[in-house]
Amino acid sequence: MIKCIAAIMFGAMLTPGIAAERVQPHHHHHHHHHQKKIQSVNYRMIAEAKGYKKVSTLVNFPEFFPGLGVIYVIPESLPAGPFLSFDRKDRLVATIYMIPVQDISDHKNFDLSGFADISGFPGRCDHVSFYFNSGHPGVSMPHYHFVIWHVSKKDEASVAK
Repeated sequence: MIKCIAAIMFGAMLTPGIAAERVQPHHHHHHHHHQKKIQSVNYRMIAEAKGYKKVSTLVNFPEFFPGLGVIYVIPESLPAGPFLSFDRKDRLVATIYMIPVQDISDHKNFDLSGFADISGFPGRCDHVSFYFNSGHPGVSMPHYHFVIWHVSKKDEASVAK
């Protein structure tokens, strides 16, 4: 009996493979298009679906912040973040952590995920900026911005102003 079930399952496992192989050559072009589509995914919409909110809707913060772009955060993750930074074309340009100076003075260890978990994001780090900020609405205490840029220095210009 068990052997019989195993044989049926094994047969079922094989069949889709065979069927898929037969169909594959036909759909080659179609498949290529599909991949392009995946790359132009709107990460801002995915972020919103995952609970990220535009910081400008939470606190008195500019909708577009020169040098960082349009910033999103999950409110519960404040102050550290991760914050997501988008340019005006909805491209995810950076992941930002805001680390209170006090935590650094207290020699705290940080185990940051590096990239926010938004599905399918390739998570490329091009370069990192680390600088002081005296405080702004949302993160009012003096802190450091730890910016993981997903784009090149040249592409940083897309959020410069």
